[in-house]
Amino acid sequence: MVERGVMKIGDLIEVGGDNHPVARGVIIGVEKLYPRHPESPLRNVEVDWVGEAPCFAFGAGRRMVNVFAIKKVFRANN
Repeated sequence: MVERGVMKIGDLIEVGGDNHPVARGVIIGVEKLYPRHPESPLRNVEVDWVGEAPCFAFGAGRRMVNVFAIKKVFRANN
């Protein structure tokens, strides 16, 4: 299971599988569930996709995806 609150800008993610083709991308922005709360969990992430965006991505340019759609997170070395 992916730890939803520890994803950071620069991490590589993988979404899809099962009934959807696998898509990968780099996190370029995060949206918190409660924006003003310092310990708020993440709701959505903005992704720069490597290749085509998945069919369930939304927002301008289909760059946003819900954190519950993320299957794997590959950490950036910061």
